[in-house]
Amino acid sequence: MKNIKFTILLVLLSLSFASAQDSYFGVGLSAYTDFTNLGALPSFQFGTSVSDSVELRATVDSVILASIIGVDLLYSEQLPKEDARYYLGGGADFVFALLPGIVNFAAAASAHATLGYESISDNVGIFAEAQPMVAFSGGIGVRLRLGANIHF
Repeated sequence: MKNIKFTILLVLLSLSFASAQDSYFGVGLSAYTDFTNLGALPSFQFGTSVSDSVELRATVDSVILASIIGVDLLYSEQLPKEDARYYLGGGADFVFALLPGIVNFAAAASAHATLGYESISDNVGIFAEAQPMVAFSGGIGVRLRLGANIHF
């Protein structure tokens, strides 16, 4: 799994240097509910612009033995007269869990939509977003993400 995370990071880094546009790295908290259970994970993300209003982003929500790896394609628009932007799009998630004594190994995939807002000041952005999700195994849920990005 570490190789997958490293490969995703390398691909996104190479895209950011090739496009020579805005890129960001962020940290935060991701809370997920399937309307019966609630879980929270530390969240990390890296994104890069592929055009003026389209960006590609990779996310990792992880506590070592349980991880959600996601990829998003997002459309973003700067708000007039504000150092803020909204973004919307969608993507896919891959969930891995290995909890000795509880879950030997579990893997699942899901698709999600993304709607978010980010306020940016001096290359630091504070973001909040919602991601309604549908698991390919049939479940539904929502993930809420809050955090900060450093734009470079």
